[in-house]
Formats: sequence, C-alpha cells, structure tokens
Amino acid sequence: MANEVLQGISQNPDERARFRSRRIWLQDREHEHAVWKEEGRQEGRQEGRLEGRQEASAEYESLISDKDAKLADKDALIAELMAQLNKYQ
Repeated sequence: MANEVLQGISQNPDERARFRSRRIWLQDREHEHAVWKEEGRQEGRQEGRLEGRQEASAEYESLISDKDAKLADKDALIAELMAQLNKYQ
C-alpha cells in the first residue's frame, strides 16, 4: 500500500511538491527542536554555574565572618593580656 501511495505521489507533480514541502517543513521543525533543546541545555548550564558561584560566594562569606569573629576574640584576649602586663610594669 505504501508503495502505491509513493507511486501516486511520484506521478503527480502537485503531490510531489506537497510531499516535498511537507518533508522540508518536518525537517525544519526537527532542526528547530534540536536548536531549542541545545539552547535550553546551555541556559541550564549557565544558571547552574551562576547558582554554584552564588553558593560558593555565600560559603566564602560565612568563612570570612567566622574568621573575623575568631580574630576579634583573639584581639580582645590580646588587649586583656596587654592590660594585665601593663599593670605589672
């Protein structure tokens, strides 16, 4: 049956033109889908990298805050020890 349809299309110029147009349209759609899919992947990778950077930045800020707090504690201890040392001099 498919062979009969194909022969009918190949003998009729209008049918051939319609078939060719349909085939080109389908190929264009497949290409568009592939392009959209790749664009979506690239966008997802960019968003992932951005989120990763934001998470790393937040972790880095947290580490800095912790280090600053520890330094402030040590500075306070040093100031206290210096004050005690100055009493004895």
